[in-house]
Parts: sequence; C-alpha cells; structure tokens
Amino acid sequence: GHKNVRKDLKTGKYQAYKTIDGVQYSKDFCRIGEAKRWLYTFSPELMEVKKKLTPKFSEVFEEYKEIRFSDLEFASIEVKTSRLQVFYAELKDVHMEDITAEFFKKLILEKKKEYANSKKRLSFDLEIKEYKAIFNWYRDFKDYKFIVPLTKFHKQLGRIRKAIPKNRRMSVQQVQKFFNAFESNFFRDFAITQFFSCARVSEIAGLQTRSIDLTEGVLLIKDVVVWDKNKLFVELKPYTKNNDVKYVRIIKPLYDIFVRRLSNGDPHPYVFHIEGEPLKYRQIQHHYNKAFKKAGLDFSGTHTLRHSMASIARELSGSIDAVQSLTGHKSVRQAEHYAGLSQSSQLTALNAVAEVLKVE
Repeated sequence: GHKNVRKDLKTGKYQAYKTIDGVQYSKDFCRIGEAKRWLYTFSPELMEVKKKLTPKFSEVFEEYKEIRFSDLEFASIEVKTSRLQVFYAELKDVHMEDITAEFFKKLILEKKKEYANSKKRLSFDLEIKEYKAIFNWYRDFKDYKFIVPLTKFHKQLGRIRKAIPKNRRMSVQQVQKFFNAFESNFFRDFAITQFFSCARVSEIAGLQTRSIDLTEGVLLIKDVVVWDKNKLFVELKPYTKNNDVKYVRIIKPLYDIFVRRLSNGDPHPYVFHIEGEPLKYRQIQHHYNKAFKKAGLDFSGTHTLRHSMASIARELSGSIDAVQSLTGHKSVRQAEHYAGLSQSSQLTALNAVAEVLKVE
C-alpha cells in the first residue's frame, strides 16, 4: 500500500526503489519507516559525496601493509600477498562502505566458477582469513561503524571440493627403494640426511659445516634456507620455523655422509651446495620426484621423508619422546619437559631405524 515500496515475503524486508533520470536506485530496510524516509531523502549526488569520503580498499590495504607487514619475514609477506591477490583486482577500487556481505557472496561465487576446474584449489579459507584480518583492523583503528562483511557463511560458500587424503608415510621398504633409486649420489646423501635428522628440506639446504660436530656426534639444526614463490634462494635465516634449535645425534649413515662432505677441504659454509651456491628448491624437488617415479612409489614432494621418519621411529622405538625430540614440535610446556630430556631415547630410535635400513 506504500508507493515505491515492496515487501519481500520470504525475508520480511522492505525494498524502496525510485527512478531518477532513467536510472533506478533501490535499498532494503528492516522497517517501512526507514524505507519511506530513504525515498524522501535519497539523491545520487548525496551518494557520490558520501562515497568520496570513504576510502577505497586499495588505500586501506596500502596502510595496512605498511603497519602490519613491517615486522614479517620475507616468506610470510610473499604468502600473504599471494593469498590477497585472489580477490584484489575486484576489490581495489571499491569503497569500504560498498564492501558488504552480499558483495563478497557474489564475488566468491564468481571465483568458484573461475577455479572450478583447478585441481589445487580446494577452498578460499586462507584468502578469507587474510581479508578478515584487514577488515578487523580497519574497524578497530579507522572506522568503528564499519561492519566486517565476512562470516562463517562465506567460508562455507567458498568450499570447492574436499581434500583427498594423501599418504605421506613410507614404510621401511619403500624408504629403502627410494634411496636406491637416486641417480645422483649428491642428492641421495641430501635425502638420507633429511630423513635421519627428521628435518624440513629447507633446514638441510641451509645446513652449515659449523653445525656439525663429529667429535661429539651431534648435528645442530638451526639455519634455514628461504626460497621465494619461484623457489629461488633469497636468504639464509638463522632460526627454524618454530624459532628453536634442534640437536640430532649423528649415527653411522650421517657420519659417513659428513665425512665425505667435509674431508675434501671444501671452503664453502653450506654442507650441500652446487659450486658454492645454495640449492634451489626445484633442484631438490626434481631429484626427489624422479627417484619416487623410478622406484615405482606413489609419493611426491620433499616433506614425505619427515613424515616417514617420524612414523617409522615411533613404530620401531615405541617412544613418543624420541619422535618429538626429532621433529622439534614443542609447545612451551613440552619445551620445559624436553629441556632436561637426555638424547638417549632419540639415539635409540635413530639406531633402530638405521638397523633396518641398508644405507651405505
């Protein structure tokens, strides 16, 4: 019964609409009085003035980066920037007041169509998390009236397909076949070192000669190679992912490798290098995947050895303490516990694995 106002019977909301110079404008309201007031007061000129006073997302993002990215590491900045690029082109010129829940609903649906055939894209969970952090910052420090547009609904909407569980744990026999399939002795030694130290591939790529004490029989995992998104060397970081130092007992397979690597008077600080240059991730990945294929194993990637060592060590030794001291996964409470833990259990686990593997 009200001119230029209609009620949505499903949502119960009132939509006010009016046409000015051939262009129709509309807006939804919870109360009919608000809809009628909008009809009397709205004009395109007022809308434009309001928009000019609202910053574009690109302006907000640049300030956010300057403040929030300043103390992040290179790799973290690259990861966050890459995630934000997924929606950035559509958002950069949009004013903050126009970034609503409905806006993101439409944007996510469009992106789902775009990535429908992508085998790698499972969801937009990580991207939504990054944008939500920016919107929360904007609301907390710039505009307390701003309503964060992203909800659990958008996260659910952004799911494309379920991840297929991937087996990353090789058996003892499979690990043996993998090592034997290497055509390069250099990368075979690299893989064996990663396996018996239960380390991340970046930690072995960054392993320094000063971190090896053959007299005491201890290997120090501390220095880490940082690669960019193109997997090229960027820098050597003097601490691990969890900002901890890990000590690994040097058993015979590792001892033999380090003697070979260090006995020729090599002046370079990296234990594993090619003509003095740190390894590129693609080089390692290529030789690993080539060995997997040659051995007829349905595995890929460089993190498989870390999972496999942890699994085999737990199975053979029955010691979760030894496994956790190998992997370096420690909470504050666990760190206090392991600070006084002797490395005898770790050594027992390593020797148990070495006994069933024929590594020369």
